[in-house]
Amino acid sequence: MDVVLPFVLPLLVAVAVVAIVVAGGRGAAIDKWRHFCSSVRARPLAWVLLGASANCCFVGFFWVVNFLVADTPTEALSKWHIALPDGWEAGVMNHGEYFRWYTISGHPYLFTGALLWLGGAVSAFAYLHKHLRLDT
Repeated sequence: MDVVLPFVLPLLVAVAVVAIVVAGGRGAAIDKWRHFCSSVRARPLAWVLLGASANCCFVGFFWVVNFLVADTPTEALSKWHIALPDGWEAGVMNHGEYFRWYTISGHPYLFTGALLWLGGAVSAFAYLHKHLRLDT
């Protein structure tokens, strides 16, 4: 079933109206937007670092989760009846196909690095978010 534009446009307008009403009226929403823009202009480096740390959080989460769900060739054969290519230590199932990854037991320092990456990124994000919230 295709979604047609005449249906989507009024829906988006309705969502915008509800958001403005919840925010306390049109003036309050605009004031919040102006305050956000002035905060970005006042501290551009902090906002760039906040975005970079959020990106690093996603990367760290991806690495850690892949280590935790990686299947060895034996596990892949028993779970999904798929043989991993020769030379692969492990693989991670993604949309019906495996991509190459590593086991925690085979690369404990790499897994520790992934955990440190995730922890550092989350810490940086929390610090920057708190620092920027204090400005409001």
